[in-house]
Amino acid sequence: MCVDEVFYIELELLLEGILLRYQHDFRDYSQASLRRRIEQAMERFSCATVSQLHRILCHPKRFTGACERAGRQARRGCPPGRGAPGHGRRLGRRRRSRLLLRALPADFCAALAIVLHLAPDRASRLPLLYADRCLLPIREVEDKEPIRVGTVYFAAPDCHMLIERERVFALAKDEAVHFSRPSIDVAMETAALAYGGQMLGIVLSGASADGAAGLALVRRLGGTAWVQDPAQAVASTMPSAALKLAGADRVLNLEQIGAGLARMLKT
Repeated sequence: MCVDEVFYIELELLLEGILLRYQHDFRDYSQASLRRRIEQAMERFSCATVSQLHRILCHPKRFTGACERAGRQARRGCPPGRGAPGHGRRLGRRRRSRLLLRALPADFCAALAIVLHLAPDRASRLPLLYADRCLLPIREVEDKEPIRVGTVYFAAPDCHMLIERERVFALAKDEAVHFSRPSIDVAMETAALAYGGQMLGIVLSGASADGAAGLALVRRLGGTAWVQDPAQAVASTMPSAALKLAGADRVLNLEQIGAGLARMLKT
């Protein structure tokens, strides 16, 4: 995997999205083979970035439309990728960015709970996916599990993740929020009630308004809110909604968020 030449998080999300949607795991492919396949797909679908390829491959209507456009170009004798003049089509032309979790030091003195919108009918492989990208232990949340500092937790598929006042996790099968279970709002709101002013809520890239209400409660209860710069996000809907409803103490890119966490929460 050419991790030195792409955004870590965009590439990891692309491979995870392909695994969830198509049940095919490219992560064991050699570096040369993986890079060649990604570059061929980017050229075929006229993508300048890995994130654009992700949006096409993991969205059925976009994928169908991109296939039709590529077919029309081929029939006209137009080389793939010429539909977007001026777009760089090499992976190495994007500036490098470390995976967010990679920035966390081994002496990180807080618990980090992460909520991603996952397919409800498949087991998550996120802890395995990120295990070699982080110095901290990574776990999928279990019901009634105590929250331990220095640990990264991923929400489980098809369950809301709640944080109780006793500083333990709880899982619930309540109705979806913003069509999502787990919901970022549910996790943030319960964490804000449990931790108050000690809470740091972060909203990253996403395609819904989930997280905006939760972040608003974090700020009302004295906590701190960081939001990824929408202009730097793969999907800007979620950070834009959070900024509109809740505002933010800081608006940052991924590198700044990782560096900020490492600075403020070291022992």
